[in-house]
Amino acid sequence: MKNLSFSEWRRSVFFVCAGLCFTNMASSPAPEVFVGSSPCDPVMRPWMSIPLNTDCEFIKWKLLLFKNPENHQQQRFNLTYTYGVSKPGTEGFLNGGNTSEMTGNWRVLNNCINLPGKAVIQLRDHKIKTPLTFLKFNNSLLHLTDQEGHLMIGNAGWSYTLNKMNND
Repeated sequence: MKNLSFSEWRRSVFFVCAGLCFTNMASSPAPEVFVGSSPCDPVMRPWMSIPLNTDCEFIKWKLLLFKNPENHQQQRFNLTYTYGVSKPGTEGFLNGGNTSEMTGNWRVLNNCINLPGKAVIQLRDHKIKTPLTFLKFNNSLLHLTDQEGHLMIGNAGWSYTLNKMNND
């Protein structure tokens, strides 16, 4: 067996470590991404930490659901949302709106009391007391529920449904 110089040994260790890092990165599943918009009503403001004195007509959502790379089970989420007054003739906000973020863990609950036979996705963030809960209609649609598990009802402009974006 050949003795390696320190620089040869160091180079070998580097390549082994780099290979392990890239192997783990390649096996990490891409997050599921859901987007949508909802009314900014009195029910949503406390959940989303939107001040009552802020002008707010609607909220744009972007929800990323990450899975554990080792077992592909639910792990963490990132919810970025922008709220404010709509800019006429566009899908955007006057003055760009206000953007905020929630992060935490998510899980799937099955056969909830108010939604028997349905899968529910629950988001838990340390900043809010009550988790956000979505009914999972299928792999492409999530719909926000209230604290009792009833579907939230939107208005003529916005709903509480999030649509899955393609991961392509």
